[in-house]
Amino acid sequence: MKKRIMIISFAFAVIVCTLTAFSMLIGSIEETKDSHGRMTAQVKLNELMSQMEARALNLDALSDEEYIAVAHTVCELVDKISTVTEAAHYFRNCFERAPGTLDEMMAIIQYEQGGAFGWKLMSRKSTRLHMFGRNGEYNMKFISADGHFEVVYNIDGVKLTKENDLMNMGTFNYGDPINEKLRHAVYDVLPFFEWRNSPEAVKQVNGLSDAPHPISKNVSVTTRFEKYWELLYGEKPQEMNGKGHNRMNMLYCCVALLVLSRAIHTMADDKYTHAAL
Repeated sequence: MKKRIMIISFAFAVIVCTLTAFSMLIGSIEETKDSHGRMTAQVKLNELMSQMEARALNLDALSDEEYIAVAHTVCELVDKISTVTEAAHYFRNCFERAPGTLDEMMAIIQYEQGGAFGWKLMSRKSTRLHMFGRNGEYNMKFISADGHFEVVYNIDGVKLTKENDLMNMGTFNYGDPINEKLRHAVYDVLPFFEWRNSPEAVKQVNGLSDAPHPISKNVSVTTRFEKYWELLYGEKPQEMNGKGHNRMNMLYCCVALLVLSRAIHTMADDKYTHAAL
């Protein structure tokens, strides 16, 4: 009887050890596949960036549908890499297709349902990071239906770009700010705070208050925004209340801690990124 119990116990121990070893092997394989996937995605993103820099891929020659497809491919690669380098951050500035004036944008939304991009006007609180400098609080931001494309117009209805306003221009989002808040915070918001919209924009901060305009009670600003909102949607805007705004601030703080923790882990994988460069 004792011998039988010993045999059963030994067999059970062998099975447990075998399953443990198998589980460790599977985990190792999955980790290797994940690292290989990130490396492959980095190589593909670098190739795409090089093609656009060399004008081998001319975005201006693409239809709206083709243009959007390329942008979505970039977003998928960034998500596989799971981090945004300085080069990838500034690369987003290549995707700036949008109507040249506020009047053109209004017409596209009113008569073409937002066009191929599905443009829509954002609230003033969602525009706050595009309100630096004089008259910045008058700026109005629109985003595409998928949340990736955005454009900002100033008080004169002029589209803001890297040529006329590096601080307030609209920037392409790797994460949808509406439906992918965590991705947006990690891939778009935090890189913005670290590198701004360009190296030149970082230098400009010294000449401006390093904080956007608060959402003030300026009557002319409120009246102007409400006029455009009502033209598009037939009702007054429902701005995010203070409680909701505080929740968003808490979300970004939590994400910042998450990114810091992940950065420590990612340092161990830097060799894969360097191998792809």
